[in-house]
Amino acid sequence: MPIFWHDSPYYAPLSSSAFLFYAGIQYAASRLVDFLWDHDYTFIPRMWPGKYRRRLFGGMTKTVQDTGSELSAEINSRILTWTIHALDEDKEVEQFFEAIPGFCGSDVVHDLERVFAKVDQTLAPAFSRFMSRTLSSSLVLEADRKRRVITCVKAVNIARLPRATMSIFGRVFGYGVEMLQSVDIGRSLRSSGDRGPNLCSQGIIAGVIASVTERDDRWMALAKDQLGVSEEVLQDYLAHGDSVLLANLIHITRPLFRLCLEDPPNMAYYLLFVLRCISKFDIENTLPGLQHDFCVLWNEIAREARRHEPHHHIPRWILRPIRHLYIALHQDTHAAPTAFDASTVNYDPVLFVSSSYPSCNIPSHHSDVTSETCSLPTHPATPFQVSASSLLPQSPPYCLSSH
Repeated sequence: MPIFWHDSPYYAPLSSSAFLFYAGIQYAASRLVDFLWDHDYTFIPRMWPGKYRRRLFGGMTKTVQDTGSELSAEINSRILTWTIHALDEDKEVEQFFEAIPGFCGSDVVHDLERVFAKVDQTLAPAFSRFMSRTLSSSLVLEADRKRRVITCVKAVNIARLPRATMSIFGRVFGYGVEMLQSVDIGRSLRSSGDRGPNLCSQGIIAGVIASVTERDDRWMALAKDQLGVSEEVLQDYLAHGDSVLLANLIHITRPLFRLCLEDPPNMAYYLLFVLRCISKFDIENTLPGLQHDFCVLWNEIAREARRHEPHHHIPRWILRPIRHLYIALHQDTHAAPTAFDASTVNYDPVLFVSSSYPSCNIPSHHSDVTSETCSLPTHPATPFQVSASSLLPQSPPYCLSSH
């Protein structure tokens, strides 16, 4: 098929030989037509010999590359879709995902952002199924699980696939919670060499920081690198209750919120798994500066939720799983929620209404916060279109108060 359709991904042992035979016939026929044609009427076929000569001596690979450079994003995305649907074995799927970074670095295919934007919705279920089989099967060795997770995370980071990122979050935080209890997977993701937005890596590392109970030197190094803080700041966090876990939550919630604005609600559902995992701590004994940063972040998310109601479902994905932290910080204050309390079950209808979530208007909770650093960016008229580069957490993503 590559002989006739150069965008076809299929290749057989005799493809090259058959292509040379086919191109040779085309070249010979074009030379014959050129020789017999009346040279007073050369406006039609005189270009053919040069064209078919380049095809003959360039070979099938060069022809496919030349054709690929001319293909539209639509056709390139169709090739990727065609390929992933044709793969049956996990080994083949893994090889396909391994090839994505190289594909992104290729000089042959252009306009990659449009290409992957078109296939993100198709690739997301493929990543989800592959991760489900990898993390739920007892037949897959631990080393293979780790390798496959890193392969998938690296692919979605480089290709900037937000829906696929959400799918991986759902599987790793759903089936792979045991993996999150090991520093090794976090360290491997930090050293995978990704460039550009790497929200998928940072989301999983946030889960590792929150899940690992033994805070040895490796965990300390991972936390410092993830949060972008010094040794002194990290030690201050560790000396004040669960401050490091609160800093971890703030660090990743901001870009997750941006992703929630960008993506459809059915994919943002997977944020529940992430936020539930990383919000299991006691906020009351944490550093006041971090508590105030949390209030600023809560207010901005609640404001955006009210702004877009009923067209968006931010409370369902972000405010609902972290509401217990807000309740704990605002007990017996006029900023405490009135529509729900700590006994409200997760699927109570009131939690799906944006107006149920109050804002923190206690002045002392905002006195030592620098709004320039902590505020989310102002969204344009179309708030659900957020560039991929804006998904990166800022470093540091929160304000440190003076103590």
